[in-house]
Amino acid sequence: MKIRKGFVSNSSSTSFIVAYKRKDSAEGLCKKVDLNDLIEKMAVADRYSEGTDVTAYGKESVINHLNRKEKLDWRSDLSKKELEESLRKIKEMDETVWEFLCFDLSYHNDVARSILDAMIEQGDVKEFFMEND
Repeated sequence: MKIRKGFVSNSSSTSFIVAYKRKDSAEGLCKKVDLNDLIEKMAVADRYSEGTDVTAYGKESVINHLNRKEKLDWRSDLSKKELEESLRKIKEMDETVWEFLCFDLSYHNDVARSILDAMIEQGDVKEFFMEND
């Protein structure tokens, strides 16, 4: 698992692939806040910069999204290896406990970034793959 330490300053957004606990399994913020709903609301609030958006929701949709990315011409073998490892881990996860989401987050969206960091710290969110656009 890769843990995000911050954003790249010359990037307009960062793409994340995460799994988050369903409300009935969560113990922290995910018990009160559905991450998909939060990102969709942030996308509406961020509509002028167009940097925040949900790109795939649900295990099958996220796996399909990753499979399409895997077929792209990657700049490094490391990126491809991280992507393959993320796919393997996601396929093994229990859908009754975890929900899956791919999203872009505008680099200046500090509110969503803070909430995401808190959810990761509490163990309710697992981050698999991140890339800067």
